[in-house]
Amino acid sequence: MPKNIILLLCWIITCWPADLRYRYDEVTMLEKKINIIVYQKEILESVIYRLQLSVGTTFEFDVRMLAAYQAKESNYKDVSLKQILDHQLAGTPLKYKLKKGKLVLYHLPI
Repeated sequence: MPKNIILLLCWIITCWPADLRYRYDEVTMLEKKINIIVYQKEILESVIYRLQLSVGTTFEFDVRMLAAYQAKESNYKDVSLKQILDHQLAGTPLKYKLKKGKLVLYHLPI
């Protein structure tokens, strides 16, 4: 077998599965089904911390960014993280994105 083909196969074996695993983790994080109750007087920061515990990973965000926002009361049963975030952040300038396997909350400029 020519040397170039062997090097290509070695590269595929070592690099390619890592990329697939990274993309798979991102997709499954947002699709993970969660059961959580959001209470009437609960602040958004509290909900975000509880979502982190449910998903089993940390999110990146500035606590001061969340301080001004009240959470929306709801009883989520078997609902994806994406759906919960979309509902809780609706009507605010807060958004989220996946970056290097982490969920990052950010504030859109006004």
